[in-house]
Amino acid sequence: MRVVDLADRFHLTTSEALDLCEAAGVPAVSSDTELSAADADRWLALAEEQQAWRRAAADDAARAHVATADATAAPVTAGGMPEGNDFGPIPPAPWETPAGTPGAAPVHGAPQAHGQPADLDAGWGVASGPGPGPKVSIWAALALGLGILSFVVPFVPALAAFWLAWLAKLRIRAHPERLTGEKLALAGQVAAAVGMVLWLGLLAAALYSDSQTDPNKVKVADLQVDTSVRQWNELNPGTCVRVPKADLSVAEWQAVRCDAPHEGEVIATRNVARAAGDPYPGRASFIPLATDECKAAFATYVGVPYEASGLKLGVVFPTASNWNAVTDRTIACIVYQDRYDYINGSLEGAKR
Repeated sequence: MRVVDLADRFHLTTSEALDLCEAAGVPAVSSDTELSAADADRWLALAEEQQAWRRAAADDAARAHVATADATAAPVTAGGMPEGNDFGPIPPAPWETPAGTPGAAPVHGAPQAHGQPADLDAGWGVASGPGPGPKVSIWAALALGLGILSFVVPFVPALAAFWLAWLAKLRIRAHPERLTGEKLALAGQVAAAVGMVLWLGLLAAALYSDSQTDPNKVKVADLQVDTSVRQWNELNPGTCVRVPKADLSVAEWQAVRCDAPHEGEVIATRNVARAAGDPYPGRASFIPLATDECKAAFATYVGVPYEASGLKLGVVFPTASNWNAVTDRTIACIVYQDRYDYINGSLEGAKR
């Protein structure tokens, strides 16, 4: 129902009707403002109360005129005020309390008439200036909070912030006289976007790091042909094997065919001469001997010095368990390619 229709019903001017809207806490900016059913009920209740006050004042004036036999008293208008005379008792405003009568000032945003709860779109906060004004949309505030939370929790708060900010902007534009906070909604969207970009960057970095950590993951097909399982001390020059991709103790080796693509090839072995019962000397004690002997064996087996080749050279040492339990004291020199790419054909005399 429009304000002008309510004003006509009570024979009020537009200014008087808008004053009643302000006193009732009903948002209205012109006579064409459309009021909700709950707001119209509050306006009607206050208008009827004001009309009753005016009628009571008129009745008091009429009785006073009769008591003093004032035959010239002006007739009373339908609105309750003496005709042709603007001076007289002023009824109390709805926020004032008549003498001797307890009361309280109305609270904007209180529960609606007929026990209905206040609309969440009423917002929160107090506008500056006299009288009721636009309130900050609660959806805009929630959007900003979720946007900030997206820096800590990935993706879900950011998506919720985008949706709430969009909803807040729609409601603010539909009710500019009641709601504000469009900048808060925009800030929530910006924070959510930054949070999503950060999390996507971290995810991309993690995936890239994972792909670089294990280069063998790029292999799409296993072209090696298995032949037998060899014990450590059964490795011989010319044996082609699968190369372990981690620094682990390997007791058994999977031999593969050398005329098919393979990862590694044994070019030399040596058994360290030690007396039975000798303690394990540690890997560091094998490094000088193994390095010199494996490089020399590379030049003999492949046909070019190791420093001039693009191949990689790996050395397998005895472990403490092999040394003591199995009495296996074999040092093996294994050639492989960078990133464990396949070697095609035997490397013996390949001069690579």
